[in-house]
Amino acid sequence: MNLNQRNKQLTTILLYGFLIFILLSTSYLYIFPRTEVEVKTAYHHSFSGAFLQVRITNAGTHDVTDVSLEITVWKDEDLINSTIHEMDILANRESIKLPELMFYSEAQLTHTAVITLTFTEGDTVQRSVWSYEIKDYANLFWEDQYLKWG
Repeated sequence: MNLNQRNKQLTTILLYGFLIFILLSTSYLYIFPRTEVEVKTAYHHSFSGAFLQVRITNAGTHDVTDVSLEITVWKDEDLINSTIHEMDILANRESIKLPELMFYSEAQLTHTAVITLTFTEGDTVQRSVWSYEIKDYANLFWEDQYLKWG
């Protein structure tokens, strides 16, 4: 086998590999049935206060209904601020950036952010709770996910 034939064979193998990769990626995004809800949270502290920004994304193939996202910030046992965002439906491939939750407290204190996601998938109510410790940092980022195949 000469060099030209090896190059053709290598090019063919790479092309088939690339096509298989594209096929699998597309199948994951659009064909394989799943419920996949992502919650991305960013924390920022500045001299004017602190805030949490949340984006909720339905990356799955099914719509979810009766979506409720509760965000609370605690200092020890004291509730500093909270908000609840509700929506009737979060369609598949839809992403929503929610209004930020502002709160005022000293930067050196340790806080706890609790995010509670509740939604209905078919006839089943799903609930996920995530808790984060906020220390004396200026910026933090968390990413969470609910994933169910089928």
